[in-house]
Amino acid sequence: MAKIKKAYFCQSCGFESSKWIGKCPSCNDWNTFVEEIVSKPNTSSSPIFSKSDSKISNKPKQINEILKHLPHRYPFVLIDRIENLQLNKEITAIKNVTINEPFFPGHFPYHPVMPGVLIVEAMAQAAAILSFKTMNVLPTEDSVYYFAGIDNVRFKKPVSPGDQLVLNVKIDRVLKGIWKYKATAHVANELVAEAQMMCILKNI
Repeated sequence: MAKIKKAYFCQSCGFESSKWIGKCPSCNDWNTFVEEIVSKPNTSSSPIFSKSDSKISNKPKQINEILKHLPHRYPFVLIDRIENLQLNKEITAIKNVTINEPFFPGHFPYHPVMPGVLIVEAMAQAAAILSFKTMNVLPTEDSVYYFAGIDNVRFKKPVSPGDQLVLNVKIDRVLKGIWKYKATAHVANELVAEAQMMCILKNI
């Protein structure tokens, strides 16, 4: 019988450790490590983000794969996990909101609330991963994925520490290099935000 292997991962930056540690040596956040199962008996050998299978189950490789398809780095990576990805169609991603987020000390000290603009940014990062995967390219230092427009943004409920943001982004259309999406964010199956977004990949 195969032995279950476990490891500890920083929920802020994805750093992996073989044992629990109080302070992350990568992002310097405290008490962000959680235990994850990294291999189980009879696990599938299918690659992450497979075109034929949109389900993703290998968490340790996920954060590395996410970082490969995002130009962002700490403290601005707002995607922790991909739940589902269908090329040229849609993506469902997760952002785990913790009290260690760098924006909470100032927004607000007496009542921490995730800024709405960062919820929209998390949607945009999910959209970027979907687009890069659909195009089968990786971000480079010679290009930037810009917002081209944001319409019909609505915030329904505040997002607080301990919430898990479930981000769903669907491709509406692609025209002359401009990608248009419809995006929603839910917490515990309740809609907290929605938006229509346009993004474009431009050389710098």
